[in-house]
Amino acid sequence: MAETVDHAEKLYGKPRAKFEPQLSVASRPVEGFPMKGHLYLVYRDEDGKRWALSGRHENYHKEGIFKNWFHSNIVAEILPQEDSIDKLEKDSAKDRYSKVLSKGVKARAKWEEMAKTVAKINKAKNDYDIEGSNSNSVVSLVLSQSGFDPFKVVPQREDMLNGITGIYPGMGDLVIDENGNVTELSLAKKMLDGAAKTITQQEKKLKNSFVNQYETYHYR
Repeated sequence: MAETVDHAEKLYGKPRAKFEPQLSVASRPVEGFPMKGHLYLVYRDEDGKRWALSGRHENYHKEGIFKNWFHSNIVAEILPQEDSIDKLEKDSAKDRYSKVLSKGVKARAKWEEMAKTVAKINKAKNDYDIEGSNSNSVVSLVLSQSGFDPFKVVPQREDMLNGITGIYPGMGDLVIDENGNVTELSLAKKMLDGAAKTITQQEKKLKNSFVNQYETYHYR
């Protein structure tokens, strides 16, 4: 029987990758509150192993999401997905609305950037808040620091309640300040951003209404 030669290993000293690296964002319902979403990231490496990047409060593994989170810090972690708080269990990636963001060399580079942001988040020791800076804040900051617009790339879910805080409360509540440190977005800035967003939405509605009225009148 002929011997199979891995030319990549022969030429470069390491075997050919078995899988193309892939970076995805996914979501699942918040424990005890299924109408709100919890975001996380998944990276599949060259060996096919899946790693989850998740945010939580520091007492999560001991107490669960709703217990003892007061005066608790935000923790960002990268773990094998089967060992993380975002293990699939009975779900499939499709059930989690998984969305591929990047593949190949670019995905690997993005993942390395994300790991650096995780380290900054843990160094900052910001307070955890269910409706404020939380796991979704971690993911949105990691995404934005890696060149993605989190508000455009996260999964949109019709099975969840899109209320005042959106499907994913906490998105955008962590930022990098002028000194390169992770900090919480001030309440004043949140209110201004929210007001600006509302005004933009109203402007779009007015513009669409005007266009519809014009077309109705013009094409009678």
